[in-house]
Amino acid sequence: QDLNKAPWTPPGWVFGAAWTFLMLCYSVFLAFLFQNTENRVKFWANYTLQWIFNVAWNPLFFKLHLTQLALGDLLLLLIVLLITWRSANSMALWKKGFLLPYCLWVCVAISLNFYIVFV
Repeated sequence: QDLNKAPWTPPGWVFGAAWTFLMLCYSVFLAFLFQNTENRVKFWANYTLQWIFNVAWNPLFFKLHLTQLALGDLLLLLIVLLITWRSANSMALWKKGFLLPYCLWVCVAISLNFYIVFV
């Protein structure tokens, strides 16, 4: 509550709605990717890294108040998502589009976290 939040911080209810939508889109993307991928080990490695970075952000930011580390975590999450996008190069663009909302939301989260750390 005492954080110096960015002026573009959405209301609290948006986060729950957004994450529900994002995870639905991400699940569809993963289903397409899993069908297309030949290297299942790489698929699971990317998914596991994404999951770890995604889950780690909340305790880093809210419980431990390590806002700089949380920002680094989000940057690593974005990198993993972009690598996942790149690894799906044989997938149709419309199918890859299901990953786009997640990437965009992570960029918004990075901007919000960045504002808290550096402004």
